Amino acid sequence: MSGALFAAARQNDIRTLQQVLLRERDDAVSAGRDDKGKTVLMAAAEAGAVATTVFLLLHGADCKATDRDGETAQASATGRSSLVTAAVLGAWAAEVARTDLVYRSTVPELIAANRQKLVDRLCERAVEGDAARIAGLLPRLAANGGAESYINGADSQGVTPLYAAARGNHVEAIDALVGAGCTLDSVDAEYGWTALMGAAANGAAEAVPSLVRHGADWALADRYENTALDIAREGKQKAVVKALLQIQRGGTASATVLLEPARLDIARSS
Repeated sequence: MSGALFAAARQNDIRTLQQVLLRERDDAVSAGRDDKGKTVLMAAAEAGAVATTVFLLLHGADCKATDRDGETAQASATGRSSLVTAAVLGAWAAEVARTDLVYRSTVPELIAANRQKLVDRLCERAVEGDAARIAGLLPRLAANGGAESYINGADSQGVTPLYAAARGNHVEAIDALVGAGCTLDSVDAEYGWTALMGAAANGAAEAVPSLVRHGADWALADRYENTALDIAREGKQKAVVKALLQIQRGGTASATVLLEPARLDIARSS
């Protein structure tokens, strides 16, 4: 078993984890163990890595597997005080136990009828910032056409789950959605705002670096040519401005660009 797989899982690094899995054998997620008898899911759970925990569950990791001491990933997470991750695992296991043929449908019309209800429910969980309840929905989504069919959907207000979680500054919910495969830089139909822009407008100072760490593009501009930094400046979101400036200084932006005044034609503030 590659140490790189365990390292990526512990560091909550979805992109590296995906790359490593391409080089591993097909059963690496479920069968591989480290020298302590831990699975990669246990490693992620102990580290409190919500995104990689959700990703691994959706890719076949066995949440019931035990290590040499007879502990499951959930028990290991609880023992390490990784309580959000433990709750995610608990919600997943409980829903898997309930998800049977009652949720499975091969009739396209039935799936379509249920799709918006499930998307709306997912968005509600994201607004609440409840990573465990997001994870608890995923087995049902997987049984009804695949989680990827729902995770980027929008509610009746045109808001996606990731946008809702980002705007609410819910880092664990963001992690759960990223682990489930959401698109980081999708934009809304009206203004061309990404989740990062929504977080910037709302002063979600913890969500902003979390999104960027997962790969969100801080340099994207909306339909009015405003970046997340412009939006944060216009809204006087000082903590977000500071976070974005630090991010940009670590990237390729020049000092001239960083100090450029914000544009004044911001389309909205929430």
